[in-house]
Amino acid sequence: MTVRAMEDNRMLWRFSPSYLSRRMCELSEGFLAFPSRGWGIEIWRRASDVSVNTSSHSHTNVYAIPTPIKLSPVAALGFQLEEARSTAAEFPLRHSEEGLRGRYTPHAYIGAPHVGVVRMFRLRFPVLVLMSSQDDDALLLFDVRDGALLQRISFLDTDRIVGAPPNFALASILECVVMDLDVTESYISVCFPSAIVIVPRCEEVKPGTEDDSKTTRILVLAEDRPPQLYQAGWNWGNHLASAVRGWHRRRDISQG
Repeated sequence: MTVRAMEDNRMLWRFSPSYLSRRMCELSEGFLAFPSRGWGIEIWRRASDVSVNTSSHSHTNVYAIPTPIKLSPVAALGFQLEEARSTAAEFPLRHSEEGLRGRYTPHAYIGAPHVGVVRMFRLRFPVLVLMSSQDDDALLLFDVRDGALLQRISFLDTDRIVGAPPNFALASILECVVMDLDVTESYISVCFPSAIVIVPRCEEVKPGTEDDSKTTRILVLAEDRPPQLYQAGWNWGNHLASAVRGWHRRRDISQG
């Protein structure tokens, strides 16, 4: 990954050529997230935000977040710090604020026991939501500021599914490729090849309910039949329409 200046396209900073194993990353409020090599997810941070004097900022301000996270299960790992040293050697720091522009520094690493191979993820500061091979039937929500696991939302409680066709089986699509994932303050949406699943982030708590998790409803938008059947029908319809047009042309020629 390379960072360039928009005004003249000059290179400001970059990772080592083989450091990122997948061409996928998310950037939000100066925090950069991407799947690590093998498993886990790395969190880096815009260096110019880290350099700000935090004593003059409220604890709620993004600049007051300590980086890197230390003495924590999600602390940045040695290979991340080594990559930071390598990039610093390639791009020596100038003694000015401009010198920090475009640079990133390790903030955290989220791995076992929660995250294995990352299937899909999305970062909307301060929330990182992902699906992982380590827990492939659930959505995991993390706070990128301190790496804390905020919530685990399971797909397996089929009693909570609304809107799906009668023959719909959520368990079967969980094995499919995750096409996309998005998160807002209120909802998470997951796009599979044959369905879109929308999950509320906040639990709907009903008075007197013993298990509040049972009250969260998952909305499923899906077709009655797999998309390939509609594709086959569309192809057959095109073939029929083409045959009809050919018949009309032959009839017009014979009548002429």
